[in-house]
Amino acid sequence: MTKANPKTHEFPAPRWMTRTEKLEFKRLNSIRKAAGNPIMETDVIPICDLVSARSRVTALRGLFKRAMVACRDSDFESSQRHLLAIARDIDRATAAAQKMASKLGI
Repeated sequence: MTKANPKTHEFPAPRWMTRTEKLEFKRLNSIRKAAGNPIMETDVIPICDLVSARSRVTALRGLFKRAMVACRDSDFESSQRHLLAIARDIDRATAAAQKMASKLGI
């Protein structure tokens, strides 16, 4: 890390991120750097938000899979509504992540 050239400066992933999120942050950093568009200080927070949104989508998909198994064995309408609510949450989180990625040029 050199401060003399801001284009080569690498920003560390924030401490609050999980290990997987930190790896994703580093991966996005290297992709942007290889494309000639390195992360600037103003990009750190939006990229962290993108990584968090993608992580949330992954967690929701796991929750959906478990709820799907539980719903197969259940005749309760509330289980089916819960499954649909999770599906809507996945769609919203995915759309938000795609919108953020598009704004960041990723």
